[in-house]
Amino acid sequence: MALTDNIVAYWKLDESSGNASDSVGSNTLTNNNSTAFGTGKINNGADFEASSSNYFTGSVAASLTTNFTVAFWLKLETNTSNRIYQSGTGAGHWDISTDASGFLRFTEDSIADYTSSSSMSTGTWYHCAVVKSGDSGTNITFYINGVAAGTASVGSVTTPSGTAYFGGYNGASNFLDGVLDEFGLWSRALTAGEISQLYNGGNGSQYTFTDVGIALDTVHGTSTSSSANSRSLTSLQCSGNNRIIIAAVSAGLHNAGVTVSSITYGGVAMTQLGSYFKYTGDGFRWSLWYLVAPTTSSGQTLSLTISATTYVSVSAVSYTGVDQSNPFTTLQTTDDSATPGSVQCTSDRNGSWMIGLMASANAGLSISSGGIKRQDAWATYSFMADSNTTIANAGTNTFSFAWSSGGACGGAAMMRPVLASAIKTVDGLALASVKTVDGLAIASVKNINGLA
Repeated sequence: MALTDNIVAYWKLDESSGNASDSVGSNTLTNNNSTAFGTGKINNGADFEASSSNYFTGSVAASLTTNFTVAFWLKLETNTSNRIYQSGTGAGHWDISTDASGFLRFTEDSIADYTSSSSMSTGTWYHCAVVKSGDSGTNITFYINGVAAGTASVGSVTTPSGTAYFGGYNGASNFLDGVLDEFGLWSRALTAGEISQLYNGGNGSQYTFTDVGIALDTVHGTSTSSSANSRSLTSLQCSGNNRIIIAAVSAGLHNAGVTVSSITYGGVAMTQLGSYFKYTGDGFRWSLWYLVAPTTSSGQTLSLTISATTYVSVSAVSYTGVDQSNPFTTLQTTDDSATPGSVQCTSDRNGSWMIGLMASANAGLSISSGGIKRQDAWATYSFMADSNTTIANAGTNTFSFAWSSGGACGGAAMMRPVLASAIKTVDGLALASVKTVDGLAIASVKNINGLA
């Protein structure tokens, strides 16, 4: 699905004064008490001052019941009980706010409060999302900066009615003190990959979301065995433009000769990015594999066969917005016996992400800084990680990792975004850029000083 599917309303909040236009439909927000506009995450944003009782009102979105997503960028100015969105004024309406400690909160009016597992500081931009999926079980997920930040079980919610409020409870209390930007409502539960696309490596994305760079698509899971020569992951599906699936293989305690005989996704052979063998008490070999433009059909299988029966695991993660012809820089490896260890890469393109695999002969392996763990490849003996943020051209990023005992090794590379090529002319006369989308080239030329 596309990010524009089932979108109910989207306010860019790029105005300089007055009411806020809906980019999707006609749900214009009415500005109350002269809410100002200032520098936002993307262009302008709405700058709410609690002391001035600033807020907006709009029509309710009655479709936000069983499945929905509310997503926005937020920069708090003070940590108080900041009311961000109130679904309506009818009995049992639901609200989204932050509490006095900066935790994201979902409230069923007069029923219960549910909070995220991580908090936000003042003066910093955060991408926030609350996703409801179904009416039973664990059906609320909080996201902060593209990463899940807690869950809750809320059951069904009341259909919104009355008036929707932005920035204050009924326009009378709990006024927001901060800047709000890029506010969207969807009548479906966005996936983790779609939330990552909205976060866009910290750059944000604006409706109609054509500016999305590298983003997480799906964490596909892992399959392990202590005595086997094959593994598989089943019922997989990749989605999105300029997609790639990356597989991590760990195999062969005490056996440097263990190699991958074959690894395929949907019956198509994957390409090896690199491999490494380390022996410190217990030896192991890891390798990273990838396939560009994997099929988007559902029910796919990732199949691995190795050259001997031994310890083996395979895990996989897919991404979108990746250069299809030259997706990675050269793999960098590290072989550390001390704790902690690290591996560093340098970007050669704006918007790159660092990805890698860390492995140890002993349990307790963790990432200390530089990124987040996406998937344990074998209990806590190895894992896949990425930076979850963009790295500028010539910028560096370092994965630091620690383990309980023995030695460890790792490898990482920069994953390049779709930029394809850029042409700059001398003396600032013109700037042309080319972007590929699923193999098609799209060129754009920006006029500078009236020249193209």
